[in-house]
Amino acid sequence: MLTVVIAEKQFIDLYERLHVFVKPLMREEIVFCEWNREGSNLMDMLPDIYDIVKHQTQWRAVIVDEDRLSQVNPFDKTQYVDQVKLPRRKAPWEQLRQRQEQRLAAYDAAAKEPLTRLTTGLCGIPAFQYVIEDADVYQALLSGEKPLYAYMLERQLQELNRKETVQRLRQYQYEELGRLIGPESVDALIDAVGRSDAGAILEIVSAEDITSVQRLLGMGDPTYTDPEYNESLVESTYRRDLLKQIWTDFEFKDTLPTDVVCVAPRCFDYDRYIQGVNWTDPDELNYSHFSEFNLFHDKLKYFVFDMVPQDNKKYQTDQLRMVSFLLILAANPVPDGCCAPHRVYRADIAIDS
Repeated sequence: MLTVVIAEKQFIDLYERLHVFVKPLMREEIVFCEWNREGSNLMDMLPDIYDIVKHQTQWRAVIVDEDRLSQVNPFDKTQYVDQVKLPRRKAPWEQLRQRQEQRLAAYDAAAKEPLTRLTTGLCGIPAFQYVIEDADVYQALLSGEKPLYAYMLERQLQELNRKETVQRLRQYQYEELGRLIGPESVDALIDAVGRSDAGAILEIVSAEDITSVQRLLGMGDPTYTDPEYNESLVESTYRRDLLKQIWTDFEFKDTLPTDVVCVAPRCFDYDRYIQGVNWTDPDELNYSHFSEFNLFHDKLKYFVFDMVPQDNKKYQTDQLRMVSFLLILAANPVPDGCCAPHRVYRADIAIDS
């Protein structure tokens, strides 16, 4: 199977300088394609790609990304980590809104990254199972015009069996509702539920208590009562729309590669770093979320190759090791079961001196 190594000119020049040393690892089915990171569309980025893969029914792509050599994860362009902590015992509406704004800013930054644009063009747009299809409702939520809890309540009322719900509330949950909103407001609330009148319900129930009331209405169904889940629908829709915008300029209009592998050299003292990591804090490592905040496709595989700094006398040896590893990777497909999605793997190769 044809394997296209997509790399910037400086890496292709490095390969040509080392060709005499790595010639035994080269295969006829491996072809290099120059990557212009600044390209404004796929043809600008990869001007030779269509000629290379012409008439190919199957091919692989190996992308060499030398953009962030000094990061622990060179593929994490946005380096986004949630800073807003959600309260456990209070309604999280304000915190969710703050976190949403920060996440959407990270998605916007990711959409400008060359690696995100390239991989979107080569992989396509993933299927988004849970999004908000009503454009007006989505824009109202995005702008803050419609509170998230109002959207949750409206969705729930549309799905409720009003007759059964009103009967259940009167027979079994009347007292519990009274403890939540006050006995004097229970009848008015039940009448509003019977009319599916979300506005009337929100006049009776405060934003602080609305999720508790919703749990009683829907018997705890998290589809309508979980604020984080419903907020994630807004984010998911936003990511989908961003990827559609990227796809407009970077769509690959031929057979898409069956496999896309990203490889990044890294000049970073990982062993020293790992000793200082607090293993009890999951946010510190942020294992699998970097691909989400960088808008990467689920099919991508990631490898980093550790190298000494450029001023180290062993740097040229590490360059040879890096190119050797790349050619071995290009000549041998990575079995699907070897690389879990959204994980970065350290690669290494030993050279017998």
